[in-house]
Amino acid sequence: MLRQLATIACAWAFTLYVPAQAAVIDFADVGSVACTLSPITSGGFTFTGNDFYQCVYGPQDDTQNANNGTSILVEGSSVLEVKDATSAPFSAFSVDLGTSFFADASPNRITVTGLLVGGGQVSQSLTVTDRFQTFALSGFEDLKSLRFGALEVLSTGGITGYYALDNLVVEPMVPPPSNVPTPPTLALSALALLALAARRRQR
Repeated sequence: MLRQLATIACAWAFTLYVPAQAAVIDFADVGSVACTLSPITSGGFTFTGNDFYQCVYGPQDDTQNANNGTSILVEGSSVLEVKDATSAPFSAFSVDLGTSFFADASPNRITVTGLLVGGGQVSQSLTVTDRFQTFALSGFEDLKSLRFGALEVLSTGGITGYYALDNLVVEPMVPPPSNVPTPPTLALSALALLALAARRRQR
């Protein structure tokens, strides 16, 4: 019984971490960035490619591929990892994707994978074209990172060229205000009270 109460107390304490307001990462705060192997930061999130170039194009930098008239991220890596810059957990709700340079004309796909804070993962396969489309992401909540796989030819699975990404809608989790006890502190306090109550009952 004591163990069950302790579990409930701990779970309740951690619910004090609350989501911040949802935000749209649109790379407008970055400006044009020449293709680089270094991480790109926008909207408080870092975008890190694992093995190839990534670029941020302004509205007029690329008119031949997926283009929505705003700044966009163009990515060629086999894995693009997105994380909160403070390492806080977050949720992702939707993203705009389209093909870009050197992409095969056939239908292509990108697999999006969310790594969950408590372990495990959720993934979704998206079919993309040379025009931006908005894709809803289902179940991508309480993430420690979000990964976009390589652009693949849908019919063969072979890796093709670059893709463009924009308007990633995320919701970071924020800790409680400094004047509110942290969840671990509350959990320990709850455990102490439960232990004291159990001792009194035994007497």
